[in-house]
Amino acid sequence: MSNMSHKGIVDVRSARVILSRFLLPLEIERAGIVNTFGRTLAQDLVAQSPVPPHGSAAIDGYAVIASDTAGATGSNPMAVSVLSSSKPGGKALEPGTAMRVRRNDPLPKNADAVVELGSTYRPENGAQLFILDEVMQAANVIPAGSVSPAGRVVLPVGIPIGDCEMEMITALGCHGVPVRRRPKISVITSGADIVDSFGDIDPGECRNATRYALVGMVLGSGCELGRLIHVKDGRLGIQRALGQCEGSDAVIVSISSHERHDLSLEAIAAVGTRHFNRVQMEPGNCGFGIAFDRPVFAIENKYALEAFEAIIRPGLMMLLGGRNLDRPKIVAHLASTLKLNPGTTHYIRALTSVHNGTN
Repeated sequence: MSNMSHKGIVDVRSARVILSRFLLPLEIERAGIVNTFGRTLAQDLVAQSPVPPHGSAAIDGYAVIASDTAGATGSNPMAVSVLSSSKPGGKALEPGTAMRVRRNDPLPKNADAVVELGSTYRPENGAQLFILDEVMQAANVIPAGSVSPAGRVVLPVGIPIGDCEMEMITALGCHGVPVRRRPKISVITSGADIVDSFGDIDPGECRNATRYALVGMVLGSGCELGRLIHVKDGRLGIQRALGQCEGSDAVIVSISSHERHDLSLEAIAAVGTRHFNRVQMEPGNCGFGIAFDRPVFAIENKYALEAFEAIIRPGLMMLLGGRNLDRPKIVAHLASTLKLNPGTTHYIRALTSVHNGTN
């Protein structure tokens, strides 16, 4: 690492290239389905059998043999017998029978269509059903393998796991999902005028709001918290705090707006190596280095969000093995003109709204 050339100012893309040399994907571990949320899939998940494995009902209604409904109308209903609907997937229809099913229920054997409830009449919920409309074969049926045939990659490596992915993982019948270990991230804040008290504060002091903003950003990125340390004695305090972050996979150092940005960079250099001092971005700033063999991000309190989105979050995604480092993009129309500096990447906070279907 010490042989890496030190760069003063880099653009966002170059900064991420440098990060990629140090922030390598963490080890793979197996997690139960409940513990996969917010984590990153470490291997492709392949359907070992068709998904769904059997035909199922697309709507609430009655599973039928389509030929039994031929010619049915409101004035000429077709009568069939209703079978018990407990565990429909384990039963079979015979000609002239039907079975009550709900959406996503597996179809009984021999059933090849579903009649919607509005096209049926069942007097007193009895054993006989009158079908008022003819249905074609496969009507209102989700066929086996319609989501994925056997052998297809359903969820690719590097995808973040959310609620929809958890549903699919369950549908695939996976036991022990391969995911990356959650990175443990420590947060160091600095500033003699900053206090952690939630009670009264003295004139000239301010509460450590940035610490908890960073806590939310770290947790929201699928990581775990390491140490939370606040120092008041500048560079030496930051150096000591960096040495107290054992077991962390990365450290974020955020300094007060009353302190020099170089303060944290000097602390990193005293116990490790700096790799860039600043990023060509507005507003905000971010430096990066290695201290005690741990990656360290150096930012300023007032631009913590911008630095996190531009540099830190993509770095954490690298640790998680994520493939897409950027947020989803949308096209929007500006309500006012922006003044931008050429050659600089801008991160501008904005409120969005939808008018007539347009952002």
